[in-house]
Amino acid sequence: MKPIHVVVADSSPSVCRLIKSYLESVPDIRVTGLAYGGQQIIDLVERQQPDVVTMGLEMPDMNGITALKIIQQIRVTPTIVISGSNLQAAAMTVEALQHGAVDFVFKFTPGSKAEPDAIRHQIIAKVRVAAHLTPATGNLTQQIARGVLLPDQKGHQQTSQIDIDGTPAFIPQPGRVEKTPDKVIVAGASTGGPVALRRMLSQLPVDFSGSILVVQHLPPSFTSVLAEQLNEQLLLQVKEANLGSPLEKGTVFITPGQYHLQVGTDGCFRFLATEEFDDHCPSINHTMKSVAEVYRAKARGILLTGTGNDGIEGLAAIRQHGGTTFVQAIDTCTAKGMPQRAIEAGVADHIAPPEKIAQMLMMGY
Repeated sequence: MKPIHVVVADSSPSVCRLIKSYLESVPDIRVTGLAYGGQQIIDLVERQQPDVVTMGLEMPDMNGITALKIIQQIRVTPTIVISGSNLQAAAMTVEALQHGAVDFVFKFTPGSKAEPDAIRHQIIAKVRVAAHLTPATGNLTQQIARGVLLPDQKGHQQTSQIDIDGTPAFIPQPGRVEKTPDKVIVAGASTGGPVALRRMLSQLPVDFSGSILVVQHLPPSFTSVLAEQLNEQLLLQVKEANLGSPLEKGTVFITPGQYHLQVGTDGCFRFLATEEFDDHCPSINHTMKSVAEVYRAKARGILLTGTGNDGIEGLAAIRQHGGTTFVQAIDTCTAKGMPQRAIEAGVADHIAPPEKIAQMLMMGY
């Protein structure tokens, strides 16, 4: 079997050598080149056309995001970011995930809880997954890299042309009637999710009458950064969900990475500790099930790109309670595992690209 060819890039030669030793500790991965700067990795990708790239984002000669965009323009290549754990590194990594990077791994730092061997296994596993990802059709990743598909939208005025008919699924509290959403939508995603989320959410107008709960598999510091970045890019207000805060129409809430998110019968957020469940955190299934029980026919479930099976049970619960489900079309996914399993399980009412899902939501589906 042909080995997976990987180009490793980082401004630190010692980090490059360490990652190379990790990857070449297994027989099915071969590191074909090391790069210590942005232009060097661009040249290597163009010349070697590797299966996967791993890269740090701090480059001596150019911004790592710029290098990533150029790489995706040359050839759509699954890229794994080797990230630091501080807030600045989180911001850069989330931005990279919105511009075509498929995943990330925390680099080892002295004093961290993660053992070097655990990081080695994680990098190997993620490279193997990345090597089998299929580029979405229509060169969407390349369009995103060029900034053609998804320009920042804050400050632009847009109104929907189609009203969504519906009534609140619970009795609104006094003083909150004007903010009550007519539908509550849970959008779950894993690998490739930030790109798919932006593709979908960028199509929704500022007067969108639903409330959207995003469950993206990311650690705590990354979910807060994702909320900040999407809030700058979209017409809709985007913020991280807070304990006890109410749902609001026209607002996107990002689930904090350290909690499972639920919605109470009063329409306010509740958090469950991660230790209570042995699965992904945050969990798509738990949030979808909670929304299904409270909002029933007013619940909407969306499962976007990702690996694994989180979200399948949640979509089933939404359908069982009379709600509607949407699954991202396989040929537009970075990682097809979750959508494909949802389709095979028969829990997808509608299958479409992210942009089309947004249009259907505006049409009242």
